[in-house]
Amino acid sequence: MTGVILLVIASASVFGWILAAEQVPQIAVSGITQTTDNATVALFMMMLILLILGTFMESIAIILILAPVFLPILSHYGIDPVYFGILLTINLAVGANTPPLGIDLMAACRVGKIPLSDSFVYLAPFLGVMVGVLLLLVLFPTLITDLPAVLF
Repeated sequence: MTGVILLVIASASVFGWILAAEQVPQIAVSGITQTTDNATVALFMMMLILLILGTFMESIAIILILAPVFLPILSHYGIDPVYFGILLTINLAVGANTPPLGIDLMAACRVGKIPLSDSFVYLAPFLGVMVGVLLLLVLFPTLITDLPAVLF
C-alpha cells in the first residue's frame, strides 16, 4: 500500500515538473484571467475543476499537480493561500466520498460490510451538505479568514 502511494506521489511530481516546463501554470492563469475579472468566479471555476478531478483522481496527486498551477491564479486575484487551502481540503473531501473512485467511501463500505452500490442512497444528503458548505465558504470568505481571529 505504501509503495503504491509513493509511486503516485513520484508520478505526480514528475507530471508537475512537466507542467512547469511546458508553462501550463502561465497558460492557466491567462485562460482564467481572460475569462473573468472577478475573483469569486475564478474560485468557482477552480472549485469545479477540483470537484470533477476529485471524483477520478487521488487527493495527494491532485494537490501535487494543481497547487503549483493554481498558486499564480490566486496571487493574480489576491486570494489568500490559506483560504484556498481550506477550500481545497473540503473540495477533495467531497471527491474522496464520491464515486467512481471515492477512496473514503470504499473504506467505509468495507468497514460496514455493505456493497458500494447500497451506500449511494445514503450518500446524497451528505454530499449535498458538503457542497453547500463549500459554496458558502466560497461566497463568504470571512467565515474562514476572520471568524477564527474573532473567536480566538
